[in-house]
Amino acid sequence: MVDYFTEVFPVATQHIGRLYAYKVESKSQHISPFLTPLLAYLNAMSAGNWVLLDEHLVADVHLADDKSAKIVSTLKERFPDTAKSLISLHEDSEWQPTLTLAAEYIAGCAVLRADDTFRQVLRQHGTVVGSAYVMRDYHVRSWVVNKEPALSFTVEPRTLYIPNVQAVIEAETDVLGLQVIDKTQPQHIGTIEKVIGTLNEHRERLTREVLSASMKDLIAQAADSEAVLNVQVGEYRYDVIASALNIILSPEQYPLFDLPAKPITDAHQMPPDTVAGIVSRASDILKDLKLIDSAYNSRTQGDLFIYLNHTPDIAFKNRVRPFKRETIAQDFIAHGMMATKTQFKDAPIRIAVINALDDTIATDFVEALRRQMERDFGLTIELIKERTVRVVSESNLASAVRVVEKENPHILLACFADDDLPYYEYVKSLTLGKGITLHALYESTMHNPDAMGTIMMGVLAKTGNIPYVLAEKLEEAELIVGLDWVRQQMTRGDRVVGMSRIYRRDGTFMRYFMDVRDLETDDPPPTALIQQLFPEAFFTGKRVIVHHYGQMTAPLLEALMAWADTLGATFMPVNITTDAVPHLYALENGIERPPWGSVFLLNNKREALVVSSSEAPDILPMPIHIHVPTDNVALDGAIYSVLAFTLLNYGTTRIPRLPVTIQNAEKISEWLARGMLPDNIKGDVPFWL
Repeated sequence: MVDYFTEVFPVATQHIGRLYAYKVESKSQHISPFLTPLLAYLNAMSAGNWVLLDEHLVADVHLADDKSAKIVSTLKERFPDTAKSLISLHEDSEWQPTLTLAAEYIAGCAVLRADDTFRQVLRQHGTVVGSAYVMRDYHVRSWVVNKEPALSFTVEPRTLYIPNVQAVIEAETDVLGLQVIDKTQPQHIGTIEKVIGTLNEHRERLTREVLSASMKDLIAQAADSEAVLNVQVGEYRYDVIASALNIILSPEQYPLFDLPAKPITDAHQMPPDTVAGIVSRASDILKDLKLIDSAYNSRTQGDLFIYLNHTPDIAFKNRVRPFKRETIAQDFIAHGMMATKTQFKDAPIRIAVINALDDTIATDFVEALRRQMERDFGLTIELIKERTVRVVSESNLASAVRVVEKENPHILLACFADDDLPYYEYVKSLTLGKGITLHALYESTMHNPDAMGTIMMGVLAKTGNIPYVLAEKLEEAELIVGLDWVRQQMTRGDRVVGMSRIYRRDGTFMRYFMDVRDLETDDPPPTALIQQLFPEAFFTGKRVIVHHYGQMTAPLLEALMAWADTLGATFMPVNITTDAVPHLYALENGIERPPWGSVFLLNNKREALVVSSSEAPDILPMPIHIHVPTDNVALDGAIYSVLAFTLLNYGTTRIPRLPVTIQNAEKISEWLARGMLPDNIKGDVPFWL
């Protein structure tokens, strides 16, 4: 049995006093714009700890009517534009905190009372890489564990561009749409919406409105010509001087600022014992504040931890073998591909190449791939187009994708230097939106003869062939479906885009369907779209596990279950989320990464944290959060369906975090949100792999 501990902590409920909830009355229906400044003012200028919960402002102190009236009056004076619709702040005497709300309140208090101390600890682990700074940020998140309020403290790396946004503007770089962090309030992470003018025009107003002493100092020191920007943080927008902001860089943006990808990526990683040490120091701070007790661990709460150490066998064409990532490529070549796509039995796989390298290695590699594919599997490949990109940039890569797309290849091979990961991410974002299958090759991989089996497996799977399936079929369901669902508010009404990815219970991919519907803002999820994604011919009378990325909304769940009833089917939804999910740790020879299949039960019937990926020994895997919103599927069956389907991410050197049913869901959703569907809105090729 593996010994575990977590970065999840029970709330010290014995120290929670009475909580008071207050409602905001306004002339406007949209009160969210002034809730943030109101909350900041209450925490800065009044007693107690104030947290926004369930459309209430909740505090551990009582506010008399005359005091609340004075606060409203002062707020309207300081924020005449934002708070002009504010009428009153009054107590809601009927409000009662649930376990979830109690946990959320303590999580909010932790940030309010300990943010500066947390960041002093985290700054000791920051790293400078050229003009980038890899900072350690944190998330405090609320949970309910075994009917107890709890919170987690999780460390997250962010890459900041060291020159502030004013310096970037002066270098004539467009900053609109970039994600930024406010150095005076690091919890404020948002997007630059527009430039509203210069500080000369807004100095008096900004000085009046800000509460932070450090921000007042920055405003006082800034030149009149400095830009003033409008930044969107959640539903709140505020104006801020550009020098108070730093850009948060995604990997795709590293080339824009001439930053090396690999050293930054390496700096993001910390060994398990280092991360655990940071979390331990943070937990000591919270224990001193009497907010939490000791972390959940298997020695004192063994019933909350499971190790699913059974990895299913996999079936190749000629033999069943144990799943072993180290030998799977050799097993694939030795025992044959489970199923060849019919069209490739007598026709070649058409390959296009984008060559972002300076030499002929890409052409030579494709020729070696052609020979080995023919020798090992009797299949032929045809190079139909090669586009060389001599100066690697986003615009040149986008142009190359447009050129090769016209040739209608079955798969696009993109060949990059080892440090070009950001460019691969960019090309992947383009091809996902167009429904083009992509496989990336790096220079060191092409020079490694042992990698050929893994590459062939990836290429063949991405073109609709089946390298292997699960030898042990899932018992809970006949079909496993990944559901992508994006609802976006438009100028007039809403647009809903959906996609279903349908697999048999042994992992054989069948079909995908996608479509779009326009509807009124208040309309329920369109039944016609659900019917398009879950057609009668496939689903009548079937038991179906539905993997969904993110939390499924109540209206969508209701509509989905209604269609299942119509079909005489059973739909078993499983929500899978990845944001701010706390780590698990193993204790064996010191603090180590937990093995694949490690589970921490938040609720033994509905929720769990699951280690679904495999990483190097010195890298801590990020778990996923699994939530079962209905009673018709057991939690252990839902967890196993997710774990088993992570093994079907063919052609990877490690087990990815997400199952194949929702792989790349976030990027696909970005394209679906734009209403940009591929030409083929249904098909039998898993282009998202």
